[in-house]
Amino acid sequence: MPTFNIGGLCYEAATSVEARKLAEKGAPPQPSAPKPGPQQLKAPQHTQPKPLSAPTVQKPAVTAVQNAPTLPAKPVVRAAPKAPPPVKVSTPGMQSFDLLCYRGEKNNWWSPPEERLICGMTLFQPWNLQVGIGSMTALWEYLRKFMQDNCFGKVDAFAQYLRAQGRPFALATARTTTGSFTSDYNYVIKVQNARTFLWGPKLTLGAQVLFKETKDVTADYSILNADTIADSTILAFGHKCGTYEVTFLHDLSIGNIETINNKPVDWKAIKSQNDLTLDEKIKLRKYLRHGTSWLG
Repeated sequence: MPTFNIGGLCYEAATSVEARKLAEKGAPPQPSAPKPGPQQLKAPQHTQPKPLSAPTVQKPAVTAVQNAPTLPAKPVVRAAPKAPPPVKVSTPGMQSFDLLCYRGEKNNWWSPPEERLICGMTLFQPWNLQVGIGSMTALWEYLRKFMQDNCFGKVDAFAQYLRAQGRPFALATARTTTGSFTSDYNYVIKVQNARTFLWGPKLTLGAQVLFKETKDVTADYSILNADTIADSTILAFGHKCGTYEVTFLHDLSIGNIETINNKPVDWKAIKSQNDLTLDEKIKLRKYLRHGTSWLG
Protein backbone atom coordinates (compact mmCIF):
# COMPACT_ATOMS: atom_id res chain seq x y z
CA MET A 1 0.00 0.00 0.00
CA PRO A 2 1.29 3.46 -0.86
CA THR A 3 2.57 5.82 1.78
CA PHE A 4 1.58 9.54 1.87
CA ASN A 5 3.39 12.38 3.66
CA ILE A 6 0.93 14.49 5.65
CA GLY A 7 2.47 17.32 7.66
CA GLY A 8 5.85 15.66 7.65
CA LEU A 9 4.40 12.34 8.87
CA CYS A 10 4.00 9.28 6.73
CA TYR A 11 0.61 7.48 6.62
CA GLU A 12 -0.03 4.28 4.75
CA ALA A 13 -3.45 4.40 3.04
CA ALA A 14 -5.17 3.47 -0.20
CA THR A 15 -5.60 7.15 -1.17
CA SER A 16 -4.31 10.54 -0.09
CA VAL A 17 -7.82 11.40 1.28
CA GLU A 18 -7.76 8.40 3.56
CA ALA A 19 -4.21 9.27 4.66
CA ARG A 20 -5.35 12.80 5.57
CA LYS A 21 -8.28 11.38 7.58
CA LEU A 22 -5.90 9.15 9.48
CA ALA A 23 -3.77 12.23 10.32
CA GLU A 24 -6.84 14.15 11.57
CA LYS A 25 -7.89 11.23 13.76
CA GLY A 26 -4.41 11.18 15.34
CA ALA A 27 -3.53 7.77 13.97
CA PRO A 28 0.05 6.87 14.55
CA PRO A 29 2.22 7.63 11.53
CA GLN A 30 4.35 5.10 9.71
CA PRO A 31 8.12 5.39 10.00
CA SER A 32 9.57 7.32 7.10
CA ALA A 33 11.82 5.49 4.57
CA PRO A 34 15.39 6.62 4.68
CA LYS A 35 16.50 8.97 1.91
CA PRO A 36 18.69 7.31 -0.61
CA GLY A 37 22.39 8.11 -0.21
CA PRO A 38 24.75 9.16 -3.01
CA GLN A 39 25.83 5.58 -3.56
CA GLN A 40 22.14 4.52 -3.89
CA LEU A 41 21.45 7.26 -6.46
CA LYS A 42 24.11 5.96 -8.81
CA ALA A 43 22.96 3.80 -11.65
CA PRO A 44 23.87 0.24 -11.19
CA GLN A 45 27.04 -0.65 -13.02
CA HIS A 46 26.99 -3.68 -15.18
CA THR A 47 30.38 -5.37 -15.29
CA GLN A 48 31.37 -7.15 -18.47
CA PRO A 49 31.80 -10.78 -17.76
CA LYS A 50 35.26 -12.02 -18.43
CA PRO A 51 35.52 -14.22 -21.52
CA LEU A 52 36.05 -17.79 -20.75
CA SER A 53 39.54 -18.86 -21.68
CA ALA A 54 40.36 -22.30 -22.91
CA PRO A 55 41.86 -24.42 -20.24
CA THR A 56 45.65 -24.56 -20.37
CA VAL A 57 46.89 -27.97 -21.18
CA GLN A 58 49.98 -28.73 -19.16
CA LYS A 59 52.64 -30.59 -21.09
CA PRO A 60 54.18 -33.38 -19.18
CA ALA A 61 57.65 -32.49 -17.99
CA VAL A 62 60.49 -34.34 -19.68
CA THR A 63 62.56 -36.06 -17.14
CA ALA A 64 66.26 -35.98 -18.03
CA VAL A 65 67.89 -39.31 -18.23
CA GLN A 66 70.76 -39.52 -15.85
CA ASN A 67 74.19 -39.73 -17.55
CA ALA A 68 72.63 -39.71 -21.06
CA PRO A 69 75.33 -39.10 -23.70
CA THR A 70 75.14 -35.79 -25.63
CA LEU A 71 75.19 -36.37 -29.38
CA PRO A 72 77.35 -33.87 -31.35
CA ALA A 73 75.63 -31.66 -33.89
CA LYS A 74 75.87 -32.97 -37.44
CA PRO A 75 78.31 -30.78 -39.37
CA VAL A 76 77.06 -28.94 -42.45
CA VAL A 77 79.05 -30.05 -45.48
CA ARG A 78 79.41 -27.40 -48.19
CA ALA A 79 80.87 -27.97 -51.60
CA ALA A 80 84.33 -26.47 -51.93
CA PRO A 81 84.60 -23.70 -54.59
CA LYS A 82 86.52 -24.57 -57.70
CA ALA A 83 90.01 -23.11 -57.49
CA PRO A 84 91.51 -21.38 -60.55
CA PRO A 85 94.34 -23.20 -62.28
CA PRO A 86 97.56 -22.70 -60.30
CA VAL A 87 100.16 -20.25 -61.53
CA LYS A 88 103.76 -21.15 -60.94
CA VAL A 89 104.86 -18.26 -58.74
CA SER A 90 108.48 -18.38 -57.71
CA THR A 91 110.27 -16.99 -54.71
CA PRO A 92 112.11 -13.77 -55.69
CA GLY A 93 115.75 -14.46 -56.42
CA MET A 94 115.32 -18.22 -56.22
CA GLN A 95 113.90 -18.99 -59.67
CA SER A 96 116.22 -17.17 -62.03
CA PHE A 97 117.42 -18.87 -65.18
CA ASP A 98 119.51 -18.22 -68.26
CA LEU A 99 117.23 -16.89 -70.98
CA LEU A 100 118.25 -17.55 -74.58
CA CYS A 101 116.81 -15.42 -77.38
CA TYR A 102 117.39 -15.55 -81.12
CA ARG A 103 117.63 -12.77 -83.68
CA GLY A 104 118.31 -12.84 -87.40
CA GLU A 105 119.40 -9.77 -89.41
CA LYS A 106 119.55 -9.31 -93.21
CA ASN A 107 122.66 -7.74 -94.72
CA ASN A 108 120.60 -5.23 -96.74
CA TRP A 109 119.29 -3.74 -93.48
CA TRP A 110 122.09 -4.31 -91.03
CA SER A 111 125.86 -4.08 -90.98
CA PRO A 112 127.99 -7.18 -90.41
CA PRO A 113 128.81 -8.15 -86.81
CA GLU A 114 132.27 -6.49 -86.81
CA GLU A 115 130.52 -3.13 -87.30
CA ARG A 116 127.14 -3.89 -85.78
CA LEU A 117 128.60 -4.84 -82.40
CA ILE A 118 131.13 -2.03 -81.93
CA CYS A 119 129.11 -0.76 -78.94
CA GLY A 120 127.10 -3.91 -78.34
CA MET A 121 123.77 -4.74 -79.95
CA THR A 122 122.42 -1.20 -80.07
CA LEU A 123 119.09 0.23 -81.20
CA PHE A 124 118.59 2.88 -83.82
CA GLN A 125 116.59 5.21 -81.54
CA PRO A 126 116.56 3.99 -77.94
CA TRP A 127 114.20 5.79 -75.58
CA ASN A 128 116.93 6.67 -73.10
CA LEU A 129 118.79 8.73 -75.71
CA GLN A 130 115.62 10.26 -77.14
CA VAL A 131 114.10 11.61 -73.94
CA GLY A 132 117.11 11.72 -71.61
CA ILE A 133 116.27 8.71 -69.43
CA GLY A 134 119.05 8.11 -66.92
CA SER A 135 117.97 5.05 -64.90
CA MET A 136 116.19 1.74 -65.29
CA THR A 137 113.37 2.95 -63.03
CA ALA A 138 112.83 5.96 -65.30
CA LEU A 139 112.86 3.68 -68.35
CA TRP A 140 110.17 1.49 -66.76
CA GLU A 141 107.98 4.51 -66.02
CA TYR A 142 108.41 5.73 -69.59
CA LEU A 143 107.33 2.29 -70.87
CA ARG A 144 104.15 2.49 -68.77
CA LYS A 145 103.42 6.01 -70.04
CA PHE A 146 104.00 4.95 -73.63
CA MET A 147 101.56 2.07 -73.25
CA GLN A 148 98.97 4.42 -71.75
CA ASP A 149 99.37 7.02 -74.50
CA ASN A 150 99.64 4.70 -77.51
CA CYS A 151 98.05 1.36 -76.61
CA PHE A 152 95.05 2.30 -74.43
CA GLY A 153 96.96 1.14 -71.35
CA LYS A 154 96.56 -2.50 -72.44
CA VAL A 155 99.40 -4.98 -72.39
CA ASP A 156 98.08 -7.12 -75.24
CA ALA A 157 97.61 -4.02 -77.40
CA PHE A 158 101.27 -3.11 -76.84
CA ALA A 159 102.26 -6.64 -77.91
CA GLN A 160 100.34 -6.21 -81.16
CA TYR A 161 101.90 -2.77 -81.62
CA LEU A 162 105.37 -4.29 -81.43
CA ARG A 163 104.37 -7.17 -83.65
CA ALA A 164 103.01 -4.94 -86.43
CA GLN A 165 106.45 -3.74 -87.58
CA GLY A 166 109.96 -3.11 -86.36
CA ARG A 167 110.31 -0.26 -83.88
CA PRO A 168 113.48 1.86 -83.68
CA PHE A 169 113.30 1.91 -79.86
CA ALA A 170 112.97 -1.87 -79.54
CA LEU A 171 115.06 -4.95 -80.29
CA ALA A 172 112.84 -7.84 -81.34
CA THR A 173 113.99 -11.38 -80.62
CA ALA A 174 112.36 -14.81 -80.37
CA ARG A 175 112.62 -17.59 -77.80
CA THR A 176 112.69 -20.24 -80.52
CA THR A 177 114.74 -20.52 -83.72
CA THR A 178 111.61 -20.80 -85.86
CA GLY A 179 111.76 -17.96 -88.37
CA SER A 180 114.81 -16.40 -86.72
CA PHE A 181 117.76 -18.34 -88.08
CA THR A 182 117.17 -17.89 -91.78
CA SER A 183 119.08 -14.60 -92.11
CA ASP A 184 122.62 -13.53 -92.96
CA TYR A 185 123.59 -12.75 -89.38
CA ASN A 186 122.09 -15.03 -86.77
CA TYR A 187 122.62 -14.05 -83.14
CA VAL A 188 122.03 -15.97 -79.93
CA ILE A 189 121.43 -13.57 -77.03
CA LYS A 190 121.81 -14.73 -73.45
CA VAL A 191 120.41 -13.04 -70.35
CA GLN A 192 121.89 -14.57 -67.23
CA ASN A 193 119.83 -14.76 -64.03
CA ALA A 194 116.66 -13.75 -65.85
CA ARG A 195 113.44 -13.31 -63.85
CA THR A 196 109.99 -13.23 -65.40
CA PHE A 197 107.09 -11.25 -63.92
CA LEU A 198 103.41 -10.96 -64.71
CA TRP A 199 101.84 -7.57 -65.27
CA GLY A 200 99.93 -6.25 -62.28
CA PRO A 201 96.99 -3.82 -62.06
CA LYS A 202 97.48 -0.44 -63.75
CA LEU A 203 100.63 -1.61 -65.56
CA THR A 204 102.57 -2.39 -62.41
CA LEU A 205 105.16 -5.12 -61.95
CA GLY A 206 103.19 -8.15 -60.85
CA ALA A 207 104.06 -11.49 -59.28
CA GLN A 208 107.18 -13.33 -60.29
CA VAL A 209 106.43 -16.43 -62.37
CA LEU A 210 108.63 -19.13 -63.80
CA PHE A 211 108.44 -18.89 -67.59
CA LYS A 212 111.67 -20.77 -68.12
CA GLU A 213 110.18 -22.90 -70.89
CA THR A 214 108.02 -21.54 -73.69
CA LYS A 215 105.35 -24.15 -72.90
CA ASP A 216 104.90 -22.43 -69.52
CA VAL A 217 104.18 -19.01 -71.06
CA THR A 218 100.49 -18.27 -70.53
CA ALA A 219 100.47 -14.46 -70.48
CA ASP A 220 102.42 -11.36 -71.42
CA TYR A 221 105.26 -10.72 -68.99
CA SER A 222 108.24 -8.55 -68.10
CA ILE A 223 111.86 -9.69 -67.92
CA LEU A 224 114.50 -8.41 -65.50
CA ASN A 225 117.82 -9.83 -64.31
CA ALA A 226 117.28 -8.79 -60.68
CA ASP A 227 114.48 -8.93 -58.13
CA THR A 228 113.67 -5.24 -58.57
CA ILE A 229 113.54 -2.84 -61.49
CA ALA A 230 116.05 -0.49 -59.89
CA ASP A 231 118.66 -3.27 -59.52
CA SER A 232 118.14 -4.71 -62.99
CA THR A 233 120.23 -3.97 -66.08
CA ILE A 234 117.73 -5.72 -68.36
CA LEU A 235 114.19 -4.66 -69.24
CA ALA A 236 112.32 -6.66 -71.85
CA PHE A 237 108.72 -7.31 -72.80
CA GLY A 238 107.75 -10.95 -73.30
CA HIS A 239 104.71 -11.82 -75.36
CA LYS A 240 103.17 -14.51 -77.51
CA CYS A 241 101.89 -13.35 -80.89
CA GLY A 242 102.08 -16.42 -83.04
CA THR A 243 105.61 -16.99 -81.80
CA TYR A 244 107.22 -16.53 -78.39
CA GLU A 245 108.88 -13.13 -78.59
CA VAL A 246 111.05 -11.05 -76.29
CA THR A 247 111.50 -7.36 -77.08
CA PHE A 248 114.35 -5.51 -75.39
CA LEU A 249 113.78 -1.80 -74.76
CA HIS A 250 117.41 -0.69 -74.58
CA ASP A 251 120.84 -1.44 -75.99
CA LEU A 252 122.35 -4.79 -75.08
CA SER A 253 125.93 -5.23 -73.97
CA ILE A 254 128.17 -7.23 -76.24
CA GLY A 255 128.52 -9.59 -73.29
CA ASN A 256 124.92 -10.65 -73.97
CA ILE A 257 125.87 -12.03 -77.40
CA GLU A 258 126.45 -15.76 -77.05
CA THR A 259 127.11 -16.84 -80.65
CA ILE A 260 127.04 -15.44 -84.19
CA ASN A 261 126.05 -17.87 -86.94
CA ASN A 262 126.47 -20.73 -84.47
CA LYS A 263 130.05 -19.69 -83.66
CA PRO A 264 131.51 -17.97 -80.59
CA VAL A 265 132.01 -14.22 -80.88
CA ASP A 266 135.31 -13.34 -82.55
CA TRP A 267 136.24 -10.40 -80.37
CA LYS A 268 139.26 -9.51 -82.47
CA ALA A 269 137.11 -9.02 -85.55
CA ILE A 270 134.95 -6.35 -83.92
CA LYS A 271 136.16 -2.87 -84.77
CA SER A 272 136.91 -0.11 -82.28
CA GLN A 273 135.46 3.38 -82.55
CA ASN A 274 138.98 4.79 -82.43
CA ASP A 275 139.88 2.89 -85.60
CA LEU A 276 136.95 4.17 -87.66
CA THR A 277 137.39 6.73 -90.39
CA LEU A 278 135.16 9.80 -90.49
CA ASP A 279 133.09 8.28 -93.27
CA GLU A 280 132.65 5.07 -91.25
CA LYS A 281 131.57 7.05 -88.19
CA ILE A 282 128.93 8.84 -90.28
CA LYS A 283 127.77 5.56 -91.80
CA LEU A 284 127.62 3.75 -88.47
CA ARG A 285 126.47 6.69 -86.32
CA LYS A 286 123.22 4.98 -85.23
CA TYR A 287 125.18 2.02 -83.88
CA LEU A 288 127.73 4.04 -81.94
CA ARG A 289 127.50 5.12 -78.32
CA HIS A 290 129.70 7.52 -76.37
CA GLY A 291 130.28 5.72 -73.09
CA THR A 292 130.22 2.19 -71.76
CA SER A 293 126.74 2.12 -70.16
CA TRP A 294 123.70 0.95 -72.09
CA LEU A 295 122.13 4.20 -70.90
CA GLY A 296 124.60 6.06 -73.11
